[in-house]
Amino acid sequence: MNKHLTIRNFGPIKSVDLEIFDYNIFIGPQATGKSTIAQTVYFFMSLKNDLWKYIALKATIGEAAQTVDKNDFERRIRMKFLGFWGVSKVSASFYMKFQYSQGFEIILNSRSGGHISVDYSPKMEKAIDEIFRKVNESQKNIHNTEYICDINMIFEQKRDTNAVETIYIPAGRSIFSTLPDTIQQQILVGMATLDESTLGLSLQDFLEQISHLKPVFNKSLNEVIEEKIALAPVSFDLDQKSLEIAQGLIALILKGKYRYSQSGEVIDIDAYTSVKLSFASSGQQEALWILMLMFSLILNKTEAFVIIEEPEAHLFPEAQKYMTDLLALVTNVSKNQIMITTHSPYILTSLNNHIYAEQVGKRCREEVSQVVDPLLWMNYQRVNACYVDEGTVRSIMDEELHLIKAEEIDSASQLINNEFSKLADIDL
Repeated sequence: MNKHLTIRNFGPIKSVDLEIFDYNIFIGPQATGKSTIAQTVYFFMSLKNDLWKYIALKATIGEAAQTVDKNDFERRIRMKFLGFWGVSKVSASFYMKFQYSQGFEIILNSRSGGHISVDYSPKMEKAIDEIFRKVNESQKNIHNTEYICDINMIFEQKRDTNAVETIYIPAGRSIFSTLPDTIQQQILVGMATLDESTLGLSLQDFLEQISHLKPVFNKSLNEVIEEKIALAPVSFDLDQKSLEIAQGLIALILKGKYRYSQSGEVIDIDAYTSVKLSFASSGQQEALWILMLMFSLILNKTEAFVIIEEPEAHLFPEAQKYMTDLLALVTNVSKNQIMITTHSPYILTSLNNHIYAEQVGKRCREEVSQVVDPLLWMNYQRVNACYVDEGTVRSIMDEELHLIKAEEIDSASQLINNEFSKLADIDL
């Protein structure tokens, strides 16, 4: 069963009931709630990691303080909520519910006096209580795989140690391209602030992710792959075809090769020309860490839920098409899920091509494969495209044609064309 999000009376959102698919895309006017939906999904998805960190922290601060407590954990959830949104969006009647799977739900809503309540479905509460009981009663090492499996079972319904990673790539990410590494590290440890105010938690999380990943890319992508092969166990099966496609798409989008060094981040244009990232184009700065993070997921065969705001930012339409190709590729490997917000009709059109390729490819695989690589084909049943406006969400999927509705993609163009036609009529 797919995950499900419910929001009532929160910020620009009046009422949203949303089933979450493998590929989720939200389009609509600015300031209508696309980012609110994306951030809310990230908030709930990241609680799994917060629970593990909370348990691990309690195990490191001394024998007398090892007891874990559900009320204390709920307090941390409320603090995280305020770190994401502050109090400005909290109405007297706001309500959020996230269903991870059948019977496993977390609910946040407002109570009298501005209090934020954290509640659970009975199955969820029972499972969390059981984990806390085990941790408090057990003498096992806190990193025992039993706890990891228990947490993954609650949030992902899978009983193993391979957790699904949650990645949020926010709008405004290019700001980190202009900041020296020393300042970025100071921000991470709370020794420096940006514009005299602390970063939002989603940006902080993003900064932490890329800070860990940067040292990996102190060499070419080919060398990164070679190093992975050398260090990986014999049983690890590298996805060479997907990596080859990803490298080609990254080169087409970035128009160069990224490299991290002690002297800073640079993009090598050719064998003789390099540009510091802080002086690169805005499109390169915005796209860079989407590209590197996606490459890393494919390289490591990591299962992830990836949320990206405006992947098209500052990119030429052709590069937007290549970006959509890369996201389709990532969705099709390692059971990844994607959620994006966008203003771009090119993103929607490109995704439609992937859906259409899968349909036609069932009948004419070889011919379609020459146009669109099968690793980019997208099954219609895995996709949910929505239009966000006036506080609500509506599907723009065509159930008859099994495509994204063309009229929704072309609505802006139609408005412009109508205006042109009226001007032409006057000119006659």
